[in-house]
Amino acid sequence: MKSLRLEFALQILILSVPTVFVFTKYDKLIDEIEIRWTDQGREYTESEIEAEAERYLKKHCIEPIKRLTGEHDFPYLAVSSASMVHY
Repeated sequence: MKSLRLEFALQILILSVPTVFVFTKYDKLIDEIEIRWTDQGREYTESEIEAEAERYLKKHCIEPIKRLTGEHDFPYLAVSSASMVHY
């Protein structure tokens, strides 16, 4: 019951306050995918890694926010702390 109240409170807060979501350490996600694929002996291109990182971000970060807020179009930014690259 407590988590349901918390979820409801978050919905109200997110819907009533202009919010931008920033996902940091995107470079770490890309590194983790590359390490996993290298360990598996998989051949890949840089664009395949970036596409997989984008799929992961959407599945594990964006979609839960969409479900929580009911919003399907909200601003977000994925940034890399290594070289300050914005994806």
